[in-house]
This record gives sequence, structure tokens and C-alpha cells, in this order.
Amino acid sequence: MLRIRQNTVHNYLRRFKTILNRAVKSDIISVNPFRNVQIPALIETDRTTLDLEEIKLLIKTQTRTKFNSQIRQMFLFSCFSGLRLSDCRALTWNDIENEQIKIRIRKTKKLLCLPLTEQAKEILKEIVHNPDNDKIFWSIPALQNINLYLRIWGLEAGLKKHLHFHVGRHSFATIGLSAGIDLYTMKELLGHKRIEHTMVYAKIVDDKKKLKLLNSRHYDHVHIKNEIIMELIDEERMVIKAFLKKRKEYISVSEILGLL
Repeated sequence: MLRIRQNTVHNYLRRFKTILNRAVKSDIISVNPFRNVQIPALIETDRTTLDLEEIKLLIKTQTRTKFNSQIRQMFLFSCFSGLRLSDCRALTWNDIENEQIKIRIRKTKKLLCLPLTEQAKEILKEIVHNPDNDKIFWSIPALQNINLYLRIWGLEAGLKKHLHFHVGRHSFATIGLSAGIDLYTMKELLGHKRIEHTMVYAKIVDDKKKLKLLNSRHYDHVHIKNEIIMELIDEERMVIKAFLKKRKEYISVSEILGLL
């Protein structure tokens, strides 16, 4: 039996409820029969992200299995622009003006004006123009095939992460916030309607900082502990040497270490 995740159920029911509310406003129906239905809450999910070093590793990795090169280009473009798959597919050369992307987001219908990063500009320079249409990414397979290639690419690059196309958008957000872009600017760059959606990425960045801090503290603790142990060993060795000197006896290094 096909099971649907709770977040998917939440999104389906919320949209269905919205449609019925519009039907009431348009006098198509008198009452929304869905008005008392309790919609399950969203569950916080673990979002896979890449840092700049991991993205550089992907760029350097050429997969043994040959795939459509535009999949690579489009994923990396998403990493450096934050565009969703649907917006990447629809993107045309006419949407780029004065080193900015100007589009209406397909999901939210919100107008987006996005400055191109230097990395995104370099990717665009590599793309061969299609003589038949104005699309930038014009040879893209189905999502299933895209994600299959990304998984293979990640594995061959040595990344222990489950790659899928939306990882590019997640990575753009966390890299930008880590670099100092404020939350409200990132909200506009991602085209979010609500700041709550952007705050999810801020939490990921905070969690990474906390983990890094904990790891550094653990390292410092171990390092300091080892230094103390070595100091104690040195002190013990000095005591033994003084004792041997006084007794004028010889003892091997292995025997000295055996006393510690």
C-alpha cells in the first residue's frame, strides 16, 4: 500500500481547503465542507545541504558513467542561484538582464529579481545555446533520471550524502546565511512568501555552528588532557632518572617505560 508522508498530506489538504474557500467566495458552493477538518501539522525534516568545499569536490569529479552534461550544469546553477527545478527548466536567456535573473516563480507566482553570482555567470558561459528555442537548460530528462545521476555523482565524489536536485537550493540558502546574508534578504532571494520558511535554513546554520563548536571543544578537551598526561609522564621520568643517578645503576628505556 502506498504511504504518503505527513508533510505531503499537510500540503495536499491545505491546498484543497484553499480551493474550497475560493469556491465559497465565488458563490460556487455555499459552505466549505472542509472547514472543520483538522490538518496535520508539518513535521520538521532533515534537509541535506552542501558546503562550498563539497560543491568544489563535485565540480572536480567526472563520473565514469556518462550522463547529460546539462544535469550537472543545472544542479550547480541551483547551488549558486537557489532556483527550484521548475524555475530552472523554464529559465530562458531573455530572463537574464543586466546580470540579474528576472522571473515569476512558478510555484508562488511571486516576481523574483535575483543578482547572478560569479559562479552562476561562469556556468552560463559554458552552456551551448539551443538553436530551436531560448531555454537555457533545454535538454533535461525527468526528475527520476536527474536524481539518479546526482546520487551517482555524489557517491563517486565520495560524499556521504543523499543528493537530489533540491539540495542545490538548500545549499544556496545555508551558504549564503553562513556568509553573512541576513534572514530577510535571503527570504527575498529564495522568493519565500513567509519568513518562517527561510528560518528553517537559519536553524540549520545554527545547528552546524553548534556542532562545530562542540567538536572544537571536544578536540581542545582531548588535546589538553593529552598534554597533562605527557607532563605527568615527563615528571615521572625525571623522578626515575634522578633516582637512577643517585643509585648509579643502569636501566633500559623499556624498563623505565614499564614503570609508568
